[in-house]
Amino acid sequence: MKTINLLPRKPFVERAFKLLFAAVVMLSATICAAILTLDTDYSSDTRAIEAEIRRMEARIAELAGERKPDPLFSDFAAYRNLVNNLERARRDWEPVLAAITGALPSDAPGSLRWRPEKTES
Repeated sequence: MKTINLLPRKPFVERAFKLLFAAVVMLSATICAAILTLDTDYSSDTRAIEAEIRRMEARIAELAGERKPDPLFSDFAAYRNLVNNLERARRDWEPVLAAITGALPSDAPGSLRWRPEKTES
């Protein structure tokens, strides 16, 4: 005679608990290992980049100390100083022309009467 099992079937989670638990633990361990590996790789890259930045800053400071003035720049600076001095020393002719033309009669032709330029604001 055949034996008949009349007990209810066990749910899938209960039947596969050990397998599922092992899979979750392995997946968690794999994810943790990946995170640690990426962190280590990122940290080593960061240290390498920081070392490169320090090296470049030292090189920039070294080159800045060796820099010689450019003769063309000194000529340009002398020219610019001359222009600034001439601009400061130039005479403002508006009051002089206003005083001269103020003595002219009001019915003088337009070409003889000086008017200051109108500037648009």
